[in-house]
Amino acid sequence: MARKGAEVTLYLRRGEGRMDEWARSLGILGVEGLRLAPFRWSREARWPIACRLAARTLVARASRGGGGRLPAVYIRQIELYSLHVARLARRLSLPLIYEAHNLKSLLVEESEGPLAAEPWAEMERAIFGSASGVVFTHPLTERFARERLAFHGPSIVARNAAPLVRAAGGVAPGGDRTARPPAPGPGGPIDILYVGQLYRWKGIDLLLASLSHLAGRRLVVAGGAAASDLDRSRQLARDLGVADRVEFLGQVPPDSVPDLMARARVGVVPLTGEGSIEASHFTAPLKLFEFWAAGVPVVASDLPSLRCLVRDGQNALLAPPRPREIAGAIARLLDDADLSGRIARAGQEEARSYTWEDRASAILDFIGRIAP
Repeated sequence: MARKGAEVTLYLRRGEGRMDEWARSLGILGVEGLRLAPFRWSREARWPIACRLAARTLVARASRGGGGRLPAVYIRQIELYSLHVARLARRLSLPLIYEAHNLKSLLVEESEGPLAAEPWAEMERAIFGSASGVVFTHPLTERFARERLAFHGPSIVARNAAPLVRAAGGVAPGGDRTARPPAPGPGGPIDILYVGQLYRWKGIDLLLASLSHLAGRRLVVAGGAAASDLDRSRQLARDLGVADRVEFLGQVPPDSVPDLMARARVGVVPLTGEGSIEASHFTAPLKLFEFWAAGVPVVASDLPSLRCLVRDGQNALLAPPRPREIAGAIARLLDDADLSGRIARAGQEEARSYTWEDRASAILDFIGRIAP
């Protein structure tokens, strides 16, 4: 958004040192028009937040005669602090934009039951009701919001995205993956690559079980911020007898992921099909777009959330979220260079429709239409 000309202040719940390190790894440190500010939520923090919003509002209103605009408040989580910020925006008559990645109340209902979910549903109704507009990352999330929360306000669907950056040895737009194998690197080419968190709903258990049906193939797993998730996944690999064919890298810096993808023959998005509405209906996985942009052919679970994005056999292979079926789809791509090449090229062409720059432009245009 800053690169598109907006003045942006990004509040991060991180310490000053970690915040700069994190921003530098993502390439957003020092971006013109983007200010990073630390944020620690507490009751005592309400007053300084209110003062900052009020001061910005007064300045904007004083300059409106010269064409100035009111600042818009943009939030993307259902938490107590976001409800407080939403109320502040309403009292100051500021446009409030909420980015909805899921319905928190449905996630809580699934895991803890309807009674536990009701306070979250009440908070969601308050935020959706206060919002000048809502940005949904998935059309199914929008449908649930309108059906379950009676949301009737303006909205757009702005899916997640990826930068169209070619890693060394990757596939340039329109390039032929069959003519040039993945780039060598430490450890050589990667048969199967998984990048992401190791939560159960992300499907790491399913992928490890699939490896049991892929004799001789090796898997590299990059991710796992929580030590407990990493330890659990390593133990499962040992229990399944595939530990000697799995390399767990742990959490890696974001700027090292393109090099991993440049070495990958197949990327996998193995979302689980059981017990997770987040996986089945809400998620629009960043790694799908990143695999596409890097020219990596993808195998993904055949779920409603992914059917909205994937055309089976064209820009990826869809497979039922079961070990044998996921393994079979991976084997097809590993064994059929022509199919792998076609899907890699189609995926990279698809990625052109999902760039961060286009997403930012669409959201800023939306804000411009609904903000006073």
